[in-house]
Amino acid sequence: RDPARQCETESLTARYQISKDELHRRIHDALRNIERSDIGTIHSFAAMLLHLYPLEAGVDPHFHEDDGREFDRRFDEQWDVWLDQELSLGGSHADEWRKILGKVTLDQIKALAKSLSSEAIELRCGRTSVTAIPESVRSWLADLERKTTVLIEHHPEDRTNEKLLRAALRAIKGHREDAAALNDHDAETKALRDLKSINANLKGWLDDDIDEAQEVVRAAKGLLRVDPQLCGLLWALLVPFAERFREYFVSEGFLSFDGLLIRARNLVRDNVEVRAELKRQYRAILIDEFQDTDPIQYEILLYLAEEFGAAAKDWRRIRLTPGKVFVVRDPKQSIYAFRRADIEAYLEVVEKIIKAQGGIECRLTTNFRSNAAILDVVNGIFTSLIQAQDGIQPSYIAIHPAPNRSAAVNCRLPKVLMRKIIPEDSEINAEKARRLEGESLARWLKEEVLHRTVILNARGEEMYVQPRDVAILFRKLTDIHEYLEPLRRQAIRYVVEGERHFYAAKEIIDAVNLFRAIENPHDRLALVGVLRSPLGGLTDREVYDLHCEDLLDYRKRNTRGGKALPATVSELYQILVRLHEQTRLLPIGEAVSHIFATLPIKLLAACAFDGEQAVANLEKLRQQAELLGYESLTT
Repeated sequence: RDPARQCETESLTARYQISKDELHRRIHDALRNIERSDIGTIHSFAAMLLHLYPLEAGVDPHFHEDDGREFDRRFDEQWDVWLDQELSLGGSHADEWRKILGKVTLDQIKALAKSLSSEAIELRCGRTSVTAIPESVRSWLADLERKTTVLIEHHPEDRTNEKLLRAALRAIKGHREDAAALNDHDAETKALRDLKSINANLKGWLDDDIDEAQEVVRAAKGLLRVDPQLCGLLWALLVPFAERFREYFVSEGFLSFDGLLIRARNLVRDNVEVRAELKRQYRAILIDEFQDTDPIQYEILLYLAEEFGAAAKDWRRIRLTPGKVFVVRDPKQSIYAFRRADIEAYLEVVEKIIKAQGGIECRLTTNFRSNAAILDVVNGIFTSLIQAQDGIQPSYIAIHPAPNRSAAVNCRLPKVLMRKIIPEDSEINAEKARRLEGESLARWLKEEVLHRTVILNARGEEMYVQPRDVAILFRKLTDIHEYLEPLRRQAIRYVVEGERHFYAAKEIIDAVNLFRAIENPHDRLALVGVLRSPLGGLTDREVYDLHCEDLLDYRKRNTRGGKALPATVSELYQILVRLHEQTRLLPIGEAVSHIFATLPIKLLAACAFDGEQAVANLEKLRQQAELLGYESLTT
């Protein structure tokens, strides 16, 4: 028996005062009834709740879930009508519009109105006036003020960093008390505007203090750009429009993805009878990828996990039913900040609600994908990189290989090397950083790695690194040209996999034209593409001459005004006729492979500037065709 598993079983039976037999009975009962579970995404679950209780939620029973397109269309229509009324001679806010349009454009105002029209934003959040600061922002400012005060206490000197911190503290306090009273000519405010940034090399400053000071100063500089009066005017004008648009959109039978969550949360939070009924219906709740859920999603699920008889209005005060909620989480994998996933709220739920109420934490530290050689490197690097920070980052938990997945054969070669690129210029933006990284990477490969570094091949033999042995991983390929150009200059051959513009590559366009022409002799446009490609080799003038003589049809291959066609065109036409007959009934994979074997497509592609990439693209196209054939998707 596994001692760890036996220990966990004993812990469960002791905590819930049940026998092992009872535990096994419950497990088997759950497995037999698993098909009765509601398994799906949080959005599908929210939609189901709203369909069950449409009147209580205030939605059309037959509402449609909108992916954004209907929202965009209807918003544009309503915005144009409203704006025409506002800016007409009879508009009642002429003075406000004159003040606003002197500082921002109509496009910017429309973008703000569109954001406010989303149900994800609370429009009535207890603000006493249009310039009042919401509680969430006030809390953020208080936290910034606390951090800044601590840094100033640690660094009482009067150098650039300390001056910036004092100026930042003045700006933060000013916004908490009265942002309009901040004076641009105030000495500290002026210093915050004029001084560039925190000096990372100043004596006596630790790295953690530098990072925190940069965060504070960046936030304070942003606060100085805030115009509270302008914000108040915009809020007063746009909030009534946003509220009316929300009502109109829902009355038309539509709900956005944000609307699904907000209204489902409001339903279970505000309607005690509905919440009680749902709590009885759902005996257990399992949430996967818990680190990627946002605060609204937490609320829905926590209200349903609340103990019977209770009806808390604030999710932070919920008392959970013991054993009802089970979460699977890994904060290192939190990737959905753009969807409002909030790591701070996530930690609050885990630490202050679930664990604080007796929740058991079972750590899964076994990795079944990688052996010890890889995991040793991962643990060694990330133990130092991932440091616990309150409200931001939990501590790193090491992972271990599964039994019998120990390290590979000991090797005297280095396993990992960390390279840090330090720019000469302290002022650097993301674009310049990518360019420097691309240049440094290409130079390092050329001067230190390719044909110089020794590695082991598949047979365990030592060999020098070749270009094909190097892989570079990117998060995205949007700016890949910043890396490919240096590789070209260093004469390093490469192939890009997964390039987003794959179907826009010239060799792919030429190949698709060829397939279309072979499949359909009447597709004159595709045939023109073939004739102008390296395979046909004709100039525009020569193609035009064929058109004038009605010869843009490869079945007419014998005559040209009484004269024979050029040998290359005649030969190509004959091959196309033959391929048309041979591939008509072949599966698509076999048809593409046969075309590639008959015509020198890859050979011609290899002669291009990016020959290896072009050949790799054609091979990828052939593999995709084969896959379609295997899945019987097309012929």
